[in-house]
Amino acid sequence: MLCIGEEKKYPENQKRILDLLLQKPIQQKHLAEALAISGAGLLYHLNLLENEHLIKKKTLFSVGNVSVNEISIDPNSIQRARQILGMKAGKYTLITGFGKDSTLGESHAIPAITLHLLSEMGYNIDRIVVFITPESNVESAKRLIKIDKVISAQYEDYRNTDSDVMHQLEAIIQEEQEDHDVILDLTPLTKLLTIKLLELSTRCQIPSVYIGKSLKKKDELLWIYQVPAKA
Repeated sequence: MLCIGEEKKYPENQKRILDLLLQKPIQQKHLAEALAISGAGLLYHLNLLENEHLIKKKTLFSVGNVSVNEISIDPNSIQRARQILGMKAGKYTLITGFGKDSTLGESHAIPAITLHLLSEMGYNIDRIVVFITPESNVESAKRLIKIDKVISAQYEDYRNTDSDVMHQLEAIIQEEQEDHDVILDLTPLTKLLTIKLLELSTRCQIPSVYIGKSLKKKDELLWIYQVPAKA
């Protein structure tokens, strides 16, 4: 398990860049002026931040060899940028899900189990977003906990890289990051969904968990990436 937001120390100019970009996208030349550094100095910092998937560059237009670029926070990394700056959203969204119940267990209980284990560790879960199939026992899940948003798709769509639900996944996570920190639950549904969420967790350092069982059949929370619970 890797604890994120602690190891690397970012230079002050890079922190100032992230702070400004969290407010709004800025043209590259205006960013250099705001920081009072040279274009070459700014480019050095931007390249490092872009390589870490923290920012994005967009060329607005070009005249000859000169390009006008707009710099923005990578929308998948809003939460990570806040962590680097020591900012606290103060509340969490748990993104989880479940399939249909079977003889192997009641899948609808997964969100409640994950919520309980996170709450025990001090994580204040304010919203819960679930991915389900039409066969999922949503009403039973809602009797256990409050669910704020439900995304339903056929089981096959969670196994198809080009399905609508897979294309919507990043947008849903980005939307939640605007005013919440996000925790991804890698436990439910298909291997492909788990792999997609794990890829986003790894690339953008979004905290993620997996629910496993101990030898005594007790539910255990396994962290892939973790940030300390906010007081």
